[in-house]
Amino acid sequence: MIKNYISLAWRNLKKKPLFAAINCIGLAIGITSFVFIAIFVLDELSYDKYYNNSHRIYRLTYAAQDNLPWLKDVPAVAPGIASKAPEIERFTRLFQSGGLVTNDTVAFNEEKIFFADASFFNVFNLPFVSGNTNEFATDPNSIVISNRTAKKYFGNENPIGKELKIAGNDGLGDFNLKVTGVYKDLPHNAHFHFDFLIPYREQMASQSNIGVYTYLLLSPNISGKAVEEKLNRLKQQYFKEWKVDAKTIFGLQPVTSIHLQSDFFDEIEVNSNKKIIYIFSITAFLILLIACINYINISLAQSIKRSKEIGVRKVLGASKRQVILQFITESFVLLSIAIVISFLLIQAGLPMFNQLTKKSLSLQNNWYLIILLPVIISLGLLSALYPAVVLSNFNPILALKNIVPAGALKTITLRKGLLTFQFLIAVILLVCTGVIYNQLSFIRNRNLGFEKEKVIVIPLQSSHAQAQYSVLKQELLKNTNVLKVSASHSIPGDEMEGGIYRIPSSFVKEISNSTGFAENTLFVDTDYLGLMQIRMLVGKGFLNSEDNNSNFIINETAVKKYGWNNAEQAIGKTIEYFDPGDRTFHPALIIGVVSNFHYQSLRSQIEPLILRLSNLQESSHRNYLATLTTVSVKINGTNLQKTLEELKDAWKNSNMLYPFEYSFLDDRIKKLYSSDEKLGNIFGKFSFIALFITCIGLFGISILTLEHRTKEIGIRKVLGASVRNIVSIVSKDFLKLVFIASCIAFPIAGYFMHNWLEDFAYRTKLSWWIFAGAGLVALAIALITIGFQTIKTAISNPVKSLRTE
Repeated sequence: MIKNYISLAWRNLKKKPLFAAINCIGLAIGITSFVFIAIFVLDELSYDKYYNNSHRIYRLTYAAQDNLPWLKDVPAVAPGIASKAPEIERFTRLFQSGGLVTNDTVAFNEEKIFFADASFFNVFNLPFVSGNTNEFATDPNSIVISNRTAKKYFGNENPIGKELKIAGNDGLGDFNLKVTGVYKDLPHNAHFHFDFLIPYREQMASQSNIGVYTYLLLSPNISGKAVEEKLNRLKQQYFKEWKVDAKTIFGLQPVTSIHLQSDFFDEIEVNSNKKIIYIFSITAFLILLIACINYINISLAQSIKRSKEIGVRKVLGASKRQVILQFITESFVLLSIAIVISFLLIQAGLPMFNQLTKKSLSLQNNWYLIILLPVIISLGLLSALYPAVVLSNFNPILALKNIVPAGALKTITLRKGLLTFQFLIAVILLVCTGVIYNQLSFIRNRNLGFEKEKVIVIPLQSSHAQAQYSVLKQELLKNTNVLKVSASHSIPGDEMEGGIYRIPSSFVKEISNSTGFAENTLFVDTDYLGLMQIRMLVGKGFLNSEDNNSNFIINETAVKKYGWNNAEQAIGKTIEYFDPGDRTFHPALIIGVVSNFHYQSLRSQIEPLILRLSNLQESSHRNYLATLTTVSVKINGTNLQKTLEELKDAWKNSNMLYPFEYSFLDDRIKKLYSSDEKLGNIFGKFSFIALFITCIGLFGISILTLEHRTKEIGIRKVLGASVRNIVSIVSKDFLKLVFIASCIAFPIAGYFMHNWLEDFAYRTKLSWWIFAGAGLVALAIALITIGFQTIKTAISNPVKSLRTE
């Protein structure tokens, strides 16, 4: 019986190859899109879940009333809270660093160097390729490295017992370390990645005002919320011992939620956003739904033509159940073909999708298919069930007399509703794509308050390189294509560090009475403001090295926060800064106020900023904030390749110990919005896929509609109707549906995009032309789709049309 059903299904599909192809293509593209988005979403949801105790691992966060929430704080917190809260089974601290790493044969500038407590491996279970963690716990001069790092420095040799030298860029000094273990490379779905792990030293806390990330492993069956509340109660008693402010609020963040639900300014790596997951998940189901609606619509449109076939089958004794089973079998055959085609498309298109998403996704994990195939098959068969039921209800006597069943007429309204819904989805996706691209254009073109074009950034990733800065600067300025050279601790877009301050002259009571508060701090040299073209509102810039710790410059936001009415009022006022070298506060004067500039991404409001002049003396106090870790070179832009070669020569002439590396400031700024660029690209591609699937369905519907109206069109032509009149009459009903869909789609898309734009402190408006453009694109494509077949029918011989039944 089943074999007979399959044979009949195949024969029916061959009778109408065009409609079979339309359904097959629509379903295949819909399934392919659904699978691509689904594996992307499932990958995003898998971050940090591969650790044995991932559900028990939390990251400590900090918040205060007058500051942005933060992650890095003093090292004393972790052992302090662990000693008072027995619910904390283990803790580990992470300090992120960078520097020059060398052995006897190679030297590389590295950014992913971490210091960690020995308990790190009790919290995060990393599989080891060779060696172990035993010496890591007992030998402070040991180091464990990733597998790719082992190959990078030692090739095919066994790295265990070999030496690596690290010249740090954070004021902590240089290290000669012995490799005691090689761990398997961290997977891409982790919220942090490091290539070197060095034992944390307690003396690091006294050597510098470093901040560490703190991770906690809670005991089994302990609630993170309960521990968080307990720590905030204990803090009132132990805040001095823990070296935190009494107003600090502790938070516990599940490690598995970091990638999608965390956006602190001092994140280890840039995270994603759960809104993107919601958007993509909805998009995946909507695209698959559009493909299923295509099948329903075309099946319903064919119902009138197949009514006689059903009548004959019923007269010959076929039951309603058998008719339904026949049509479901036909759908299953079609769906099977579509699935085979879709998986061929997935295999061919996966490399391109990986390039689009900047991921390395694969279908090697069978659990993806276990989850996806039931969803796809269920939706496909459900979409076949309604047409099958409608067709099985036809009255056989009426069907054989060529009388159109009432059920078939009712399906016309349903078809129009489904077609409207398809265009509703397509227009929503088009509007969302337009808003995303408009916001990205706004970001690219916004005046950031500093010069980002033609600025080359060179890292100084070792204490030796930092000591050679003056020599390097002189060498660089010898080049006629170099306009200015400056150095700073960080550049716009990088994580901004914080210093500790008091302002007794502030009119704001909370600030003037404060025992010390953290503020974003940027150490620079005398040429920084000039090179970046940051506007001085009042006062003066740093003129020479004597301006070091006695004079500061602040931005406009700081003026407002500290209670002064205008920039002029701030000049000459005192700021007291905390010196980590002697652990005391010292006074300094405000000598200038600069206009606000975006030193962080446009997602954040411009926060108060204190600019200070760096010098070697302060650096020797182990204040790693005072070190100049980045050189900025302003060039004239002519003969770029030659200029880069000359900069490389200047680097060599300055007796640097590692290879010349550089990047462009505008490229680094652009990377801040890489996730948004990715969102726009993915959304744009799938929006047009949704529109394409809708249009091929519309194409099939228009063919069937014209077949039903062939005699009507012939009569109109005989009575003198032009091709233009016929196209207008046929297209009007379809275009009306697109217009209705657009009117409904606009407020829905506006709501979602307003929500998305709220993530940006500085954002574009929801412009009317984006909505109008999306509607016009949908109307134009629908008109082209319908018009092609309508014109073909309209120019045919009317006599032939009138002979049709």
